[in-house]
Amino acid sequence: DGDHESYLNHIRSLPLEGSPAMVGLHPNARINYTIDEAEKLYSGLLNMQAGLQQQGQHEQGESEEDSTVITVARDILSRMPPNFDVE
Repeated sequence: DGDHESYLNHIRSLPLEGSPAMVGLHPNARINYTIDEAEKLYSGLLNMQAGLQQQGQHEQGESEEDSTVITVARDILSRMPPNFDVE
């Protein structure tokens, strides 16, 4: 029981990104989630490429379906943070 401002202060004190432990999950749940999301991403790229191939796109040098997948992959890479130097 508190005033409106005390609730707002409590909400502001919470982390912006929840951890698995906040909802009773093991910390490795985040690892599993990240792996699942990466698999969905790669599956989507492969399905996109296969779908474009089935549409009968021409093949000369770099095919149009490869170009589309490469464009999407470059866009994804441009949004990623820089590599972490472990050395």
